[in-house]
Amino acid sequence: MIPIKTMYPNANHAKKLGFSFELESGLPQNRYLKIVPPTSLSFSPTEVYYGYVAEVILNNTGLVKGELTVSGGDWYVRFGSNEVYEDLVPNVQYGVWINANNPISEAKTFGPFQLYTVSIIDSNQQNEIIYDRNPIFGKITLVAEPIALNITVTRATGTNYDKVDKSYEVYF
Repeated sequence: MIPIKTMYPNANHAKKLGFSFELESGLPQNRYLKIVPPTSLSFSPTEVYYGYVAEVILNNTGLVKGELTVSGGDWYVRFGSNEVYEDLVPNVQYGVWINANNPISEAKTFGPFQLYTVSIIDSNQQNEIIYDRNPIFGKITLVAEPIALNITVTRATGTNYDKVDKSYEVYF
């Protein structure tokens, strides 16, 4: 299971980050998944979707909209919406997609991302109880935007058109 995935691995195209995880003790509906992104990451999340890894991360189907709160640069995810939340059961692989309006613009490695399960004690998200934590959950590497490659093929004419003169391997 790949812990973090981008929908597109290129700078200026990565607007979705996918997180795959499994919890040994589950996550009751009154708790949050807290994601602490690297400070160098310029990514302003706007919405979150979740579900089972096989559907959400691998196939991009079975998406359920969750609640996302951004506080002090940290991302808090609730599984459900409109005051109707669900428990995450232990030992099941879940996936979360975090979406943003603007893509990540830099081509480099970002990490580590940190994951926590927490309860919030006050409405300002200043005081929380940490139940589980993984301070080095994973990283992502974005590469430069692809360059355009134009290839023109012309048909050979004359008496030698069915003979291959030279062959070249092209790598992308």
